[in-house]
Amino acid sequence: SILDDERVRQYATILDKGSAARFSFAAAIFGGTSEAYFWLQLPRALKHLMNNLANKSLQKVSEKSSSSETDDASLLSRISSKGKSATSSSKRNAV
Repeated sequence: SILDDERVRQYATILDKGSAARFSFAAAIFGGTSEAYFWLQLPRALKHLMNNLANKSLQKVSEKSSSSETDDASLLSRISSKGKSATSSSKRNAV
């Protein structure tokens, strides 16, 4: 047998912990401490990466929406100022 009874019991305790834990266990048993550490850290590293990517996406979206709000506000002010000047010029023409 590849594993003795003690290691089988240890493996049984991590069986439902996910593939990274199982890979880490196998790496630790068959000689790769650094590989075992890699497998243990992988889920956290991926979560960290995904959080950073999500935050960057949210920042880009908020930057785009704030710039479009500024564009909308400037467009609205230009329209309203043109409307005021057109109204005042038509009043002058009526007099």
